[in-house]
Amino acid sequence: MEISTESTTSPFDGTGKRMATCSSDMTVKIWKKIGASKKGISSSAAEEDLMSSVRSGSSSFPDDNESDNGQRRWVNTHKIQAHNGPVWKVAWADPHFGQIIASCSFDRKAIVFEETAAADSTSDSDTVWTQRKIIVDCQASVIDAKFGPQQEGLILALASVDGLVQVYQATSPWNLTVWVQHSKIKQMKNCMLTSISWSTPFTLPTLLAVGANGGTVPDKTERFGLFELVHTSNPNSGKEFAWMRINDPCIEIHAPTSVYEVEFAPSCGRRQHTLAIATNDIRIVKIELPFANQFSYSANESTDSLSGDSRYIFSSQTIVSSSSSTSRASTANICYRLSWNFLGTILAASNGDGSVRLHKMNNFKQWICFSKLGETATESSSALSSRVPFSSRAPQSKNQSQLKSNISNKVVNSIVQQKRSTQFSS
Repeated sequence: MEISTESTTSPFDGTGKRMATCSSDMTVKIWKKIGASKKGISSSAAEEDLMSSVRSGSSSFPDDNESDNGQRRWVNTHKIQAHNGPVWKVAWADPHFGQIIASCSFDRKAIVFEETAAADSTSDSDTVWTQRKIIVDCQASVIDAKFGPQQEGLILALASVDGLVQVYQATSPWNLTVWVQHSKIKQMKNCMLTSISWSTPFTLPTLLAVGANGGTVPDKTERFGLFELVHTSNPNSGKEFAWMRINDPCIEIHAPTSVYEVEFAPSCGRRQHTLAIATNDIRIVKIELPFANQFSYSANESTDSLSGDSRYIFSSQTIVSSSSSTSRASTANICYRLSWNFLGTILAASNGDGSVRLHKMNNFKQWICFSKLGETATESSSALSSRVPFSSRAPQSKNQSQLKSNISNKVVNSIVQQKRSTQFSS
């Protein structure tokens, strides 16, 4: 099998054993990890081979009968072609609802697929991906599609380049052919959206982060929006949901800065939201909600998008900065894609130079880069394991180190002389 075009995204499913990729050749491909790694062989080598082959433009994998020293490898199991333009994003639904994916494309459509048993026994695979719903309400290219958290039901958010976010909900998880419009976010209408992300903690209100890159109005400065999903209780409003915008100086991003990606970290039981924002820098925002404010909000329930005073506590930290570099290096250091690990403790960032940097919080609660794929990361790894952050340690010259050694030798000699004098006196 060959991938002759650029892959735009590659999310994993809930188990991490399958992956979906979409590309500009109007196709969506499903990959599966097979085989077992022997003792002493790194299980991540197969993933590295896959990503390197995708970047190079071709990926050929050995057959199941071929011996590859027991190393795990990825094989393409399904190829889906249903769009009439480049496919920008593909997303997996929560495994609670079954094996469901959604893709969005330049052709202004979003399509929902479900994996079902194959009716033809002669097919190569036991399952097929069946097209369940085509959403054609968007008036511009659909740039991103994300399924919402499980506690909100089977909902799908679509972001288009005209600045409109539309949320759809399946009437029943067992009937994916009927989807109704859940709500809309119109407050970023004059921006060109790039990315959206749902929060995951089920003990806190659901948030939706929206990133933008440029806009139709030249003097429009907003590049980021954070919205809270409010379940209205007014029976006369005729609407069950509304969006309340959250404003805080920590999340204010103005032109000419562009937001390329936004990604909430998995909660894993934490009573806080952790959001990563990729601009010229990478910003980590921690969003906390005091217990007294978790069940109160001020919102006008008669509109779709609302604005209210922030009841959240924000704190942010910039972990990658390229503003001090040259223009060429600054372009290479810009992050275009973000991804969290399952625990929400490690953040991977894909940069313009083709590298992937891994970031983690150290003992001083500072986010630092501890590894860079493709390069030796001894310097950054020592910074992570050290008690003192690497950025705060000043480099020592050769004269300083020699002076320290001379002082230590003098101290040792003085102690030895004192012991000898005490022995002779006794």
